[in-house]
Parts: sequence; structure tokens; C-alpha cells
Amino acid sequence: MKILKQIYEIYEYLFYRTYIWQLRLWGEKNSPEIAGLLLPTSLFTFVFVGPIVGLLHSLEVPNNEELGVLLAVIFTFVAYRLFVNDERYLFIADKYRNETKERQRQRMRQVWIFLAMNLVWVIFCIFLFIRVIPPPSNVDTSNKNPPLEYIEMLKEIRDRRPQ
Repeated sequence: MKILKQIYEIYEYLFYRTYIWQLRLWGEKNSPEIAGLLLPTSLFTFVFVGPIVGLLHSLEVPNNEELGVLLAVIFTFVAYRLFVNDERYLFIADKYRNETKERQRQRMRQVWIFLAMNLVWVIFCIFLFIRVIPPPSNVDTSNKNPPLEYIEMLKEIRDRRPQ
């Protein structure tokens, strides 16, 4: 459970930094809390939901893309409830507002390490899906040359073009 708490705190801090940045750029009128929500939810979707959908696709689970969208929507809803609902973002901003520059650097270092680990995870998943997990059986993976009829059709299209 400690690792989940740490991940939550990193996401919360990432939300806070994005929220503050958007607040400084555009002010309150452009809903900086919603803009702050987009970065953590996009990151989570890319890092966790993406590999799940890739695995389900390789296992030929029907409607796997819809399941991925559903998981992303559920996470966005949960993140909205955790960070934005009932003006929770104001409490989060108060929590981090008075931190020292040294503590801010430490937290940002944690965020960058976490982002680097996420990048390594995504690269590993891509490698895994390319090299280890076989593609679905309905995918043609042969590298055949195109049929002669197709090549002739392309030549005719090319010849009909005005020069």
C-alpha cells in the first residue's frame, strides 16, 4: 500500500504543478484545475491503460478498444473526484504552497524519476508486444510483395496523372 500512496502523491504533485502553471498563465477564468487534471490522466492512460489494451488486443479479447476507453473514462472520473470535485484543488494548493525551494526540488526530482520509469515501462511494453506476444491470428504478418494486379493499378493511376 505504501507504493500506491507514493504514486498517488506523485500524481497529486504533478496535478498541483500543472494547476499552478495554468493558473499563472491564464488565471481562474479558464479553469486551470481542469487543465491540471489533463496531464496526470493522460499520463496514467498512456502508461497503464495502453499496455492493458495492447495485451487484450493480442489475446483477441473482443471490444478491447472500448474497454480501454472505459478504463480511461473511469480513471478520469476518479481523478476528477480526487483532485477537482468540491474544490479539492484548493486544499491541494494549500498543502504545497509553503514548501521550501529544496523540498520543491526534491518533489520535482521524484516526479522526473517517476516519468522516466514510466517511459522505460512503455518502451518495455512496446518491445514486449513487438517481440514476445504474438499478434492476433486475424492479422496478416507476412511481408509478401503486393499482387501484380495492384501494381498494374498503381501504374495506371500514375500514367493518368497530368504531367
